[in-house]
Order: sequence, then structure tokens, then C-alpha cells
Amino acid sequence: MALDPALGLLLKSHPWHGVAIGPEAPGRVTVFIEIVPTDTVKYELDKDSGLLKVDRPQLYSNVCPAPYGFVPRTLCAGAVAALSEERTGRRDLVGDDDPLDILVLTEKDFTHGNTTSSPTSRPPRTLTRPASCCGCTGALRPVR
Repeated sequence: MALDPALGLLLKSHPWHGVAIGPEAPGRVTVFIEIVPTDTVKYELDKDSGLLKVDRPQLYSNVCPAPYGFVPRTLCAGAVAALSEERTGRRDLVGDDDPLDILVLTEKDFTHGNTTSSPTSRPPRTLTRPASCCGCTGALRPVR
């Protein structure tokens, strides 16, 4: 039995957990766009609801040059930090408990809240081993 197409307007997948990373990952991944270059505020994904929420004003010295977002079903956490420490020889790395950040280099306009498929310039080496939560693939951002 087919579902009413209007149901898709009411029910939306959670962009972090409910959207697939893409069948060609890590060479081409799905991207959820959080911020575009014209935004004057920083949006963050609310992890519980899946909604984009205003986080803070975006300083002009920190405006992203292209659509910025994250790769669904990825997570920066302890297991990924340990893997990165092992591969790089660096110490004191931790995950930020967020999905992998990504910048989409394109001449096209996007609005935040959209998803797109994007080739990666160099597949991240940290997208090779799953993290310990919910079956996500791992990603890492070092502490500064």
C-alpha cells in the first residue's frame, strides 16, 4: 500500500541519523547544509529535534566562503580520536560529539536545511571505522 505523498511533507527524517551517508562514501557523501555564505547568524543542528536553531551571530571575519554543513551518520567521539592519534602520532585529540563538518565548494546557491550529494576532494581517512554509538561512521576535529 502506497503512502499519501502529503505524508512526506509532514514527516521529515532527522538529518543526522535519518539520512544515509550515501552509497559512494567516502568518495562522494551526502551533505546537510547548515550555513551559507550570506548567513549573518550561525545555525546549529539541534541533536534531539533535528531542527536548525540559531546559535549566535556570525562575525564577518568568520563568514564561510561556501555552503557549510555536516555529513550524516558521522560522529567525532573518543574512538575516532584514538584512531586519529594512532595514525598521526598526535596526542590529546578529542572528538567534539558532533557530526563531521564539511565545506561544499560550488558556484551554486543553496539554502540551509537542504541536503546534497558532494564528492570529497580527498576521502577522509577517519571515515574508515565506525564509532561506538548508533552505528555512525567516525569523524574527528582536534581540540585547539
